[in-house]
Amino acid sequence: MQPMRACDVCGNDIAASVTRCPFCASPQRVTGSGGRLKRAVVLTVNLEAGRPDAATAVHRLEAELMGARTIGARVVRVIHGYGSSGRGGRIRDEVRRHLPALRRRGLIRGFVAGEDWAETGEEGRELLARVPALRDDLRTDRYNPGITLVEL
Repeated sequence: MQPMRACDVCGNDIAASVTRCPFCASPQRVTGSGGRLKRAVVLTVNLEAGRPDAATAVHRLEAELMGARTIGARVVRVIHGYGSSGRGGRIRDEVRRHLPALRRRGLIRGFVAGEDWAETGEEGRELLARVPALRDDLRTDRYNPGITLVEL
C-alpha cells in the first residue's frame, strides 16, 4: 500500500508521491534530495467551494493567501468563477475589488485577471519570467475570466 498524505491545498488524501492533486489539480510539495520537502510554487484556491457569499469568499481569500505565503508559495491561482449569468459573478467582482487594497498594504505583489493572462501580453510575460512554473498550466488557464493569479 502506498503512503498517503493530505493535499497541500484541498486536504484530500492523496498518494505521498504525487506532484499534482487528482482532486483540485494543485501542485504539491515533493520530496527532494536528502528527504527535504520542496515547496509548491503555485497553489490553487477554489473560492466557489461551498457556495459562499461574496464577503465570506473575500475573508477566505485573505486567509488562504496568508497560508500560501507561510508554506512558501509564489503564486495563488484563485478560482472565483465568472457567474452563472455570464456577466460576472459577485465573488469575482468582490475579489478583484479587494486585491488592489491587499497590494497597497504590501500583502501581495500583484495580480493578473484570468482574461488578461497569456504569454503574449506584457503582464503574462513578466509573471512567467518571475514564476516559470506557471507555464505548466498556461494552456488551461489563459484567457480564463473565472480565475485570477495572485503573486505573493
